[in-house]
Amino acid sequence: MEEFYCATSSITLEHFFDFSFAPSLLLYSYLPIVVVTLLIGFFVFFKDKYSIQSKLLLGIGLSFAFWVLNIFLQWIAVYASVVYFAWEITPFIEILLPVFTLYFVYVFLEKKDLSMNLKLLLATIVVSVCVLLPSSVNIVSFDLVNCEANLGPLIHYVYAFEVLAALWILFFGLRKYFKLKKLEVVSSEQKKQILFITISSSIFLLIFALSNIIGEITQTYEINLFGPIGMVVFIGFLTFMIVKFKTFNIKLFTAQVLVWGLIFMIGAQFFFIKVPINFLLTGVTFISVLFFGHFLVNGVRKEIEQKESLQILNLELQDLIKQRESLVYLITHKIKGSF
Repeated sequence: MEEFYCATSSITLEHFFDFSFAPSLLLYSYLPIVVVTLLIGFFVFFKDKYSIQSKLLLGIGLSFAFWVLNIFLQWIAVYASVVYFAWEITPFIEILLPVFTLYFVYVFLEKKDLSMNLKLLLATIVVSVCVLLPSSVNIVSFDLVNCEANLGPLIHYVYAFEVLAALWILFFGLRKYFKLKKLEVVSSEQKKQILFITISSSIFLLIFALSNIIGEITQTYEINLFGPIGMVVFIGFLTFMIVKFKTFNIKLFTAQVLVWGLIFMIGAQFFFIKVPINFLLTGVTFISVLFFGHFLVNGVRKEIEQKESLQILNLELQDLIKQRESLVYLITHKIKGSF
């Protein structure tokens, strides 16, 4: 069977990708935020593998990464069958993002898992989208000239669900925040975390959905390049919460992010070096950052352990002082009674 390729491509079927037709900001818009999202997702997950929150956060990161990969295929793949497949599975990948985000925010706010009824509801939504993927409800036809799919109503249902998920998170989170704001038992840090996670996740889903909706209405798919801005806001707030409030009970986060960020930026230079002496200098710098970064992280770890030990000793000392005061009070009372 003869394989078709996109007419917009300027190269033959011997190649699999063609970047000539893709927007110039395609890699710069998606790649950095995907790397950061996956780093934080895996970092949180490996620090607490058994937590539902860490698993759901990793699910958000992986869903976003697969969505970006799918967008890449739609723009740069040469084979029409690959582009068609990328368009066909788009609703399934997109529905995962609001589902995981809803689940994550609920667990974060309520500190408990979803009920079985809500899990079945979310599973039904995902399965329904999967069942409709190979039907005309998803893709009506495919334009080989422009290498684009003529979408059916399924993607619009997905967009509507994204907007509804964002509004539900905003309503549910703000109601939780104002309810706890009146209680003095709840600390101000917990209240701020609720507010931050509510606002950031709502902004993430709204910007993500609106960029897709506007791009679909105007048939200007370059607008989708603004979609990752929502993820930047979400990851930015999440990083701030981890550093400021020790969310997810992660220690050494600041030092490890600093070291791994330097390693990533220096290692990325190897792909652009053409002069051998620059390759050597970059290699020495890369090894030096690995060596000194290891000692930096270990030093911060020891400092944190010492602080925790001092806090424990301080609590024990306070307990001993209270016991001594109680003993002195008891002895004084006995002596007075004897006299």
